[in-house]
Amino acid sequence: MADKYPNFAALKAAEPADAYRIEAQPREGAVLVSAPHGGRIERHTSMIAREVAGTELSLYLFEGLKP
Repeated sequence: MADKYPNFAALKAAEPADAYRIEAQPREGAVLVSAPHGGRIERHTSMIAREVAGTELSLYLFEGLKP
């Protein structure tokens, strides 16, 4: 299945602000753990990314909040 939006700008223009959440935890070091399909998009990916990042690695989550 193709993505619904070609980029974040299109998503932001089409969806209300309460449809998604972005969490970013910049930390020292060169490693970033990213979960661009977190929240209700692909269940448990945010939890896994948080566990992998711990308190040492940078973290970026895009979480879909719509049912």
